[in-house]
Amino acid sequence: MKTSDQQTSGSWNISICNQKGGVGKSALSTLLASYLHYICKCKVLVVDCDYPQWSIYNQRSRELEIRFIGSYFEKRNI
Repeated sequence: MKTSDQQTSGSWNISICNQKGGVGKSALSTLLASYLHYICKCKVLVVDCDYPQWSIYNQRSRELEIRFIGSYFEKRNI
C-alpha cells in the first residue's frame, strides 16, 4: 500500500457528508472521532457545519454538563 504525504505527516482531513437528513452523519462523525482519539491516540478536531442543527455541538455540551454533575463522572475522565 502506498502512502501519501498527508498520511506520513500525520494530518488527515475526513469529511462525512450527505444532502439527506437523518442518515447518521453526526453519529458516524462522533463515533469516528471517538475511535481516533481514544483508541488510536490521535488528536482530533470535529467541525459541525450543519448550521441549523449543530448536533455535535449540542451533544458535547450535554456531555460536559453531565461530567460536572457528580464525582462519579469526574473520577473516570470522560
